[in-house]
Amino acid sequence: VLKTIPTVQTIPTDAQLIAKEAINRYVPEVTGTTAVVEHVDLSLLKGHVEIKGLKIGNPKGYSSNNIFELGKIEVVFLPKSVLTDKIIVNSVLIDGTKVSAELKNLYSLDNNVSALQKNVENYLGVSDKKDTPQKNETKQTQPKKSAGKKVIVKDLKINNTEVSVGFSGHTVAIPLPNIHKTGIGEEKKENNKSLRQK
Repeated sequence: VLKTIPTVQTIPTDAQLIAKEAINRYVPEVTGTTAVVEHVDLSLLKGHVEIKGLKIGNPKGYSSNNIFELGKIEVVFLPKSVLTDKIIVNSVLIDGTKVSAELKNLYSLDNNVSALQKNVENYLGVSDKKDTPQKNETKQTQPKKSAGKKVIVKDLKINNTEVSVGFSGHTVAIPLPNIHKTGIGEEKKENNKSLRQK
């Protein structure tokens, strides 16, 4: 029986399945809510990452189905730049994001965002106790960190974002304006010179 040898072209498909399965399986454990993603594309060798249909459910006791929805996020980057000190991201598109903030009632500050945060903290075992002396000691003994990698985003678009605010079953949806930014992280010296010449 002949066995098929995995090629470079089949690796991204396997990575996509693993990533999708990891999100659908482990995110609910962390958040304590439902979580599902429809599509994951990790074509790292081609410089392309895409996630579609990500939905994170609301904690128990809240009326709306999901606290967070993401229609699509697509990132296109220069693969070779990952190995350098300057990562070049050609474009980032975030589309169809929906965030739902909900109060349990008007007489309490309990809300779904803090409830989700508590779920994550409980999973991670985060303690509320603060030990100031230990923090000071770690600051003194920690070596200086070297400068990290620089990230340049040539084009960023955030479209169709909506924030919903609700309480006692009543919800108000607030659409946010689209955002388009270019040249994030790039040097601004040339731009300043051109403005002065004008």
